[in-house]
Amino acid sequence: MLRNLSELKKAVIYCLKLAWQSSKGYTLLRLAGNFLIPIFTIVASYLTKLILDLLTAGADKIEMQILFLLLSALLVSLIISFLQRFTQYTQLIHNNIIQNHISLTLLDDAISADLSLFDNAQFYDKFTVVRRDSYSLASVLWSVLDCISAIFSLASTFVILAQQNIWYALIITVLVIPTAIANPYYTRKIYFNDLEQINNERKKEYILSVCSSKYYAQGIRCWNLGKLLKEKYQFLWEVVLRARKKLSFQQTISVFLLSILPEAAVCVISFQIALRVINGSLSIGDYSFYTGMMAQILSSMTVFATHMVTVYDNKLKVENMNAFTSKFNRTIVSGERPIRQIEQIEFQDVCFQYPGTSALILDHVSFTIKNKKTVVLVGKNGSGKSTLIKLLLRLYDVTSGTILVNGEDIRSYRLEDLHRCFGIYFQNAPNFSFTIRENIVLNDDDDKNAASRIRDLLLACAGEDIVQACHGDMDTYLTRIFSDKGIELSEGQHQKVAIVRALYHDASCLILDEPSSALDPEAEHRIFESLHQVAKDKLTLLTSHRFSNIDLADRIILLEDGRILEDGTRDELLAQKGSRFAELYEYQAQKFRNTPEQ
Repeated sequence: MLRNLSELKKAVIYCLKLAWQSSKGYTLLRLAGNFLIPIFTIVASYLTKLILDLLTAGADKIEMQILFLLLSALLVSLIISFLQRFTQYTQLIHNNIIQNHISLTLLDDAISADLSLFDNAQFYDKFTVVRRDSYSLASVLWSVLDCISAIFSLASTFVILAQQNIWYALIITVLVIPTAIANPYYTRKIYFNDLEQINNERKKEYILSVCSSKYYAQGIRCWNLGKLLKEKYQFLWEVVLRARKKLSFQQTISVFLLSILPEAAVCVISFQIALRVINGSLSIGDYSFYTGMMAQILSSMTVFATHMVTVYDNKLKVENMNAFTSKFNRTIVSGERPIRQIEQIEFQDVCFQYPGTSALILDHVSFTIKNKKTVVLVGKNGSGKSTLIKLLLRLYDVTSGTILVNGEDIRSYRLEDLHRCFGIYFQNAPNFSFTIRENIVLNDDDDKNAASRIRDLLLACAGEDIVQACHGDMDTYLTRIFSDKGIELSEGQHQKVAIVRALYHDASCLILDEPSSALDPEAEHRIFESLHQVAKDKLTLLTSHRFSNIDLADRIILLEDGRILEDGTRDELLAQKGSRFAELYEYQAQKFRNTPEQ
C-alpha cells in the first residue's frame, strides 16, 4: 500500500513538472480556475436558499431584495460559466503543448536508440506501449488538478453540511469510498491485460499499415490477400477484445451496485430534512441549500474517485515509461575527440555477433585502408560485408578487437563528427517522401547553389530521366503522398538519388554498399565512371556482388563466413592458383561468354 502511494506520488510530481516545463502560465490559469469554480458554486447555492426563504417568508415589499439576489445569482452563474469555458480552453491548449513536448521526447528516444534495439521484438512492444500511453499522460495533470478541486469542494461542503448534522456529511462521504476503491482495482487489471495483448495490438497495426501502403498494394491485389488480411485482423481484434470485455463488464456492474449506497443515503437524508421543513424547524431555502450541499459532496467524491482512477492509470503508464528508459538505455556512447576527415581505417582482430545471438558474423577480421585508395569488399550474401560497414559507422560496436580511424580508437570520436566524415549509400536505402532537394542535402541546406549541384550530380549519375521527370525543379516531391505534382520513381531511379546523396556532401570517405544492384548496365557504367573520378581523392569502401564494376578498385577483399579469405588487387587474385575470387569471377564471366545455340 505504502509502495503504491509512493509510486503514485512520483507519477503526480513527474506530470506536474512536465506541465510546468511546458507552460507555466497555462498551469497557473488552470489551477486558478479549479479553485474558483467550487467557491462560486457554493455561493450560487446559498443565493438560491436566500431567494427561496424570501419567497416563502410572506413579507411585504421584497421585490427589490429578490431582484438584487437574482441579479447576483445571474452574475455568479455567468462567472461560473466563464470560468468553465476558460478552463476548457486552457486545458485544450495546454494539453496540445504538453503532447507536443512528449512527442518530441519520444522522437528523440526513437532516433537516438541503438540500432541493435530495432532487432529486438521486446523493444518494439515496449516502445509501442510508451507511444500509446503518451497520448494520455498529458491528461494526468488535469486529473490531479481536478482531484485537488474536488477535495477543496468536498471540504467546503462537508463543513457547511456538518453544521446541520455531521452524520449526514460522514455517511455520504464514507459510502462513496467503496466505489473509489473498486474503480482503480479494475483499472489496474484492465491495463495489465492491455500490456499482455500489446504484441497482438502491434500485429493489428501492422496489418493496417500494410493494407494502406503502396509498397504492398500490388502484391495484395495480385495475390488476392485482402480477405486473408481482413480475417487475420478480425481474429486479433476478437482476441484483444475478449479479455478486456470481461473485465470491463465486471467493473461496470461492481461500480453501479456500489454507487447505489450513497444515492440511497442521499434519498433518506433528504427525506429527514423534508420532515424538519414540514415541522417548521428548517425553511424551504434550507432544504434546497442542504440537499444541494449533499449533491455537491456526492458529486465531489465521484469526481475525485473518477479522476483518481485516471491518475492511478497514468501512474502505471509513467512507471512503464520510466522502465522503458532504464531498460533500453543507449550503449553506443559518443566520444569526445573531434574529427574532420578520415585518412586511414584499420580493423584489428575484429569479431562481432549481433546482440542476443551466438553466431559470429565477423571472425578475427584485420585489414588497413589508407587515404586515396578504393577497396571493394566482395563475397556471398551473409559473408559480413554490410555488417563490417555498420561497425565502421558505429551503428554497432565490435564484440572484440578494435577499429582505428586515423590511428585512434573509433569509440573516442564524437559520433556526429564521425558520421559527417562519411558519404554513405546504404544497400536498398529508402528515400523519404520529401522533395529531391531535401532527400539529398538532408540537414545541410545552406548552399545557395544546391539545386544546380544536385542537377549536375544527377546528370553525372545517369539521372537525366529524373531531371526530365521533375522538369529541373529540385523542390519536386518524390511520390505523390504530399503533392499531386510529385513524381514516382523506379527502384533504379531511387538508387540514383541515394547515390547522389552520398556524393553531394563531398565527405572524405565514401561508403557504398551495393550501389548498382538495381541499375541498368548503361546507368551502372556511367555511375562508376563518375565514382572513379570522385574516388581519386578519397578513401572509398564499396561492397558488390557484381565483379563487372570492380575495375576502379585498388584492392579487393574477399569475405567468406565472416573471415577474410583473400586480399589483393584484381590481377593478383585472378593469378592465384585455386583462388576463390577467380572461381566466383569465372561464374559471372561465363554468362557473358556463352551464346545461345543457333
